[in-house]
Amino acid sequence: MAYKREAHEMYQDLVASVSHDIVLSIYHAQIMVRPPVPASRVQMQTNRGDGGAPQPAHGKKTLGRNDPCWCGSGKKYKICHMRSDQGRG
Repeated sequence: MAYKREAHEMYQDLVASVSHDIVLSIYHAQIMVRPPVPASRVQMQTNRGDGGAPQPAHGKKTLGRNDPCWCGSGKKYKICHMRSDQGRG
C-alpha cells in the first residue's frame, strides 16, 4: 500500500508540474509579426528545368502519356489534361 500511495503522490506532482509548465508557456508566449514579402519576390517555383514556363497544349512537340503535364501541375499528362486536349472532356 505504501508504494501505491507514493506512486499516486508522484503522479499528482507530475500532473501539477505539467500544468504549471503549460500555463507558464501560454502566458509568456509572444506574437511575432514578419514584414510582408515584396510582390516582386513572390514567385511559384517548380522542379522543371525550363524555369516553370508553361508549354502550349498543341505545340511542336507531342507530349507522351507519361510526360509531365504542360500546365505545370506536376502530374502525368495522361492523368491531368490528355482527355481534355483530345476533345473527350
